[in-house]
Amino acid sequence: MNYLTLEDAITIHNSQTQAFGGRPGILDIGLVTAAVLTPENGFFDDIIEEAAAMWVNFTMNGGFVSGNETTGFACTEIFLDINGYELNEDHSAVADFILSSLRLETFTKRDVEIWLRGAVSEKS
Repeated sequence: MNYLTLEDAITIHNSQTQAFGGRPGILDIGLVTAAVLTPENGFFDDIIEEAAAMWVNFTMNGGFVSGNETTGFACTEIFLDINGYELNEDHSAVADFILSSLRLETFTKRDVEIWLRGAVSEKS
């Protein structure tokens, strides 16, 4: 299993704020660290559940000044990629999922995990 590091997450965050706007910077290094380490805690059954938990932690815990949603998604997509999985949805479908889930207050680990199970497959 391959995991992202704190340095990876910060680099990804910086690239996301440059690409999509927002202010770079960390509000709480503990929250960022907790999010990036989520998949390693051993509480999850598989990589999809690990990815869902990490994505929710980045997005909802707000460890960065801004860009937590895009950083969370980017870290999740990269985490899945480096472990042999790919996202089968285009980025507009991902954005729709994130925005509607946040608006409806259903961006939970359970709901994100269900969505990922339908949107991710092993690379061939």
